[in-house]
Amino acid sequence: MSFEDGEHAAHDSQPDRRKAVKGFAEFCCSPVANKDKEFSKNCKVSNTRLQYTYPLKLLVPGFASSVPSCQWLYVITFGGGLVEGDNVSLDVKVGEQCTVVVTTQASTKVYNSEEGLVTQQGLRGLVADGGLLAVLPDPVVCFKNAIYSQKQDFELTSNGSVIVLDWFTAGRMALGEVWDMISYKSHNRIFVDGKLVFGDSICLSNGNSYLSLKESMCDAMVLGSCVFIGPYFKEIKKRIKDKVSALTKCNDMSTARKDVTAYASIIDPSLCDGVVIKLAAQSTEQVCNIYFIVSDSG
Repeated sequence: MSFEDGEHAAHDSQPDRRKAVKGFAEFCCSPVANKDKEFSKNCKVSNTRLQYTYPLKLLVPGFASSVPSCQWLYVITFGGGLVEGDNVSLDVKVGEQCTVVVTTQASTKVYNSEEGLVTQQGLRGLVADGGLLAVLPDPVVCFKNAIYSQKQDFELTSNGSVIVLDWFTAGRMALGEVWDMISYKSHNRIFVDGKLVFGDSICLSNGNSYLSLKESMCDAMVLGSCVFIGPYFKEIKKRIKDKVSALTKCNDMSTARKDVTAYASIIDPSLCDGVVIKLAAQSTEQVCNIYFIVSDSG
């Protein structure tokens, strides 16, 4: 897989979808000179290439991070969300020794589909040696009758690392829309030196079961997963797993919490260093609280 492949390999061919709106961001690291104008071991990450077209907008704030070796990339869509038939595709290239955080300013809203067209979003990341790409968006919120499909591919070198947070809510719960989307699909793949080491898919539909999604989900209002892969997590993956286990219990003597269901599993070490978290909760605040505590495992 390469960035010269053209359109996202993750997107299925659909005759009724709109032409893909593409964005591209590239980041490189350069040494920082000290007061004596001598180059130190510290590095500064710079955004060397940024391209996007309407309705996609990419922002790289100059002071989002207090650490020179880290840059933040905000992904924004004009109009506050994705309308029926939108097809947004983003490539992010992370150079050696760079840390890049990809996030959003608010939840990604997916509007209803009146003509049965799929709303699509794709992300492809390439991470070089010593690089870390952290994809930490706000959750996806599908409106009633929305049809959404998301595909994300990440290719790492053997010394590259990635964090991928993928989560979504039941919908506009304040308006009584609870699991009322037509369908939701999400596919994630991570490659190390061209070898697939992690793949995960979720497919929810209101038309392929005797039970509606609302009936099937019981009290769960938020579903999510977070995967940590790469040498950056070699020494802390067990701590992450243990923290998740501890956080989903009320105390040492009780059974698991009723409002949050979470499980962490260490990925086969013969494939890569990594751990994946699966989580279901009743609110986004519960999910954020767990991820914030887990992220402090280093």
